[in-house]
Amino acid sequence: DARSTPRAALALAFGACAVVGPHFVPEKWAIPRTVLAFGTTAGFFRLLEILRHRRAPLPLRVLSVAFPVVGVQRFTRRPRELRAGDFAVGALFVGLASALFVVAGTFAPAAPYSGLSDAMRTIVGGASAYFLVDGAARLCRAVFALFGADLGPLHDAPILATSVGEFWGRRWNRSVHRWLDENAFRPAMRVALRRDRERRSLALAA
Repeated sequence: DARSTPRAALALAFGACAVVGPHFVPEKWAIPRTVLAFGTTAGFFRLLEILRHRRAPLPLRVLSVAFPVVGVQRFTRRPRELRAGDFAVGALFVGLASALFVVAGTFAPAAPYSGLSDAMRTIVGGASAYFLVDGAARLCRAVFALFGADLGPLHDAPILATSVGEFWGRRWNRSVHRWLDENAFRPAMRVALRRDRERRSLALAA
């Protein structure tokens, strides 16, 4: 409506400023800068989502921006429960990710990219990122379950993927795939179909 449109524009403006903000962090603080950039970018994507679902409760909208794993449409209420398995595995994965990150830092960088050292650093660093994301998602899911909230699965056993396409297309980070499908792919398809119908109508009219 007329009142919500200016508010949405203001929210998008603040979100855009937040995304640009990490670029002003000194390069010597590379890790905090990277984490902040990821968080603000993910928050901006969530902001776009909640602006499309404005009837969602305010606390849910705040959580969706603050925690990238919380989706407006995936969030459901359920009986409170203690997911000890998620807590244990999540903590184990986060600890393993931290150890692998330290190991990755022991490999001396080389320029240009070449040699076994660079390859091992990439493999160990990638494994660190994998376990960190999966472990953090499990911990978030377990914490929210204590308060009677279900976030839905973030991954679909990505380690069982038999191809790169299956890993990225179906198993890894379902939240991002769902967001892209709802906010990018489907709207783009609707626009393309509408333009195709308009061209056909003009052709028939001619």
